[in-house]
Amino acid sequence: MSTVWKEQTMGNSATTRNRSYRNQRSFYNTKPILDKNSTDTQSSTSTNGDSKDHIALHDFPPQVDKIYSSNNLMTIRVESKLVTRSIGEWIAKDPLSFAQVRNKYDFELEPHLNRVLFERMRRIPNKQKQFLGLKLNIDFPKYSEPIPASIPYKRYPVEFYMWWLENKDAVKLSFKEKLELLNKVNMLNKDALLPQHLALMNRI
Repeated sequence: MSTVWKEQTMGNSATTRNRSYRNQRSFYNTKPILDKNSTDTQSSTSTNGDSKDHIALHDFPPQVDKIYSSNNLMTIRVESKLVTRSIGEWIAKDPLSFAQVRNKYDFELEPHLNRVLFERMRRIPNKQKQFLGLKLNIDFPKYSEPIPASIPYKRYPVEFYMWWLENKDAVKLSFKEKLELLNKVNMLNKDALLPQHLALMNRI
């Protein structure tokens, strides 16, 4: 067998192996085409059971630096299954799960979607929304439209304190947030503090 023929044969084999490798990579990196008429797409979970938060290549995990529109897709874990829906469908079908993910990843929505999400979340009991803390939109006397609780908390601590006393179930404050609020009220108008809160400030 000639040396030239051997080199050609070896070269053809290497080319074939490289083509096969590229085809395999192309297969595993290809995203499946979603049926436009389908509302939900459920992703299979890992077979080894050790990837609780695993997101497959064809899923759409939340992106912190993205502003989402109604037609953008997102994959969220719901009751141990990864479910992919458009943002509009998440807000319409399961606003609570969507709000929990948004609170965790802090991504942005187009302005009109914020209003729609707020209206959907208003129908959910406050106890189920306490995870939002100061991010929760509230109806506050100084504003004509609902705003995040963090705004009056920072701008009008005394007024917010008085409101919070009547709406403790609406906004859940961490111990640090309570302490900061009481400290601000103590400096601005200590007469507004309840006796137990005033006593706490005197001990600090």
